[in-house]
Amino acid sequence: MGKLCTRHHSSVNSETLAAPTDSNSIKVPFILPGRPEQQAWGGVGWVGGQRKASRFAQQLRGPTFAGSCTDSTICAPPSPLSSHMFQPPTNVRSKPPSSSSHKPKKKKKKKKKKKKKKKKKKKKKKKKKKKKKKKKKKKKKKKKKKKKKKKKKDTQKPPLAALRTPRPGEWEGGFQRRRTE
Repeated sequence: MGKLCTRHHSSVNSETLAAPTDSNSIKVPFILPGRPEQQAWGGVGWVGGQRKASRFAQQLRGPTFAGSCTDSTICAPPSPLSSHMFQPPTNVRSKPPSSSSHKPKKKKKKKKKKKKKKKKKKKKKKKKKKKKKKKKKKKKKKKKKKKKKKKKKDTQKPPLAALRTPRPGEWEGGFQRRRTE
């Protein structure tokens, strides 16, 4: 048994990875402990996952992975499948649109937006004018009501007959005499 590289086999015992005696045995590529595929692809909890994934893939393809151990049967070189798994994902959104039908649609949308903004401004101005007119009318009505109330108070004076005591043979309200039978 040869020495194990500290980078790849730090958390695994050397006895479990003993070299097989047969030369015809299949070599299995070693997977890093505690490094799932989702993290290498920039999955949950990774900020800027694509950049980190590309750095991680470069480290895996480096000389330390491709047989830094003294015994080549323990630490096998990476297979083409493992190198393909750790490639960073391509950004699909950054590519320009293939069809040219998108360009005239964008221009039409911009024109519609400008027209809508102008209409909104006009509506706001009209609303403000209406509100001002309503306020003026309300003020005029209030003034008229106050004048009418004052006139009513002035005209409602008690009659002179109510102030004096009635004479014998008269009604209490006025000067009409009783009919003599």
